[in-house]
Amino acid sequence: MSSARTFVIDPSRGAASEFSEQFEEWAMQHDVPDRTIRAFQVVFDEMLTNAIDYGLEGKPDALLQVTVSYYPDRLTALIVDNGLAFDPLVEAEAPDTEASLEDRPIGGLGIHLVKSLMDSASYERSEDCNLLSLSKHFEE
Repeated sequence: MSSARTFVIDPSRGAASEFSEQFEEWAMQHDVPDRTIRAFQVVFDEMLTNAIDYGLEGKPDALLQVTVSYYPDRLTALIVDNGLAFDPLVEAEAPDTEASLEDRPIGGLGIHLVKSLMDSASYERSEDCNLLSLSKHFEE
């Protein structure tokens, strides 16, 4: 049996942390494995913070929401924002994970985390909104 919930997020500083707590509570009610919860929390923190700090900055009609869906074998999420058009899966450069933190350029690490922690990720732009779809199967 599947179950879904949409969280509408106030696009302000600290909102990603508040959402993370709400998501964890919802996921635990559905017996989502802890490892899957943590993977989504890392990805949500990065993606929501980027949307708030860059895509939605100064936008009076800012929209930011996350719909999470539970299935017996996986968890999916759809992050929607009406910020500037940006496909993070294509436009971000891969980070140099071998370089020291001081020598690394800013950017790219969030998408590296998405690709490393999720089983699938896809992006589309529809009706002036960015839509980032994520999916992760539960590990046996």
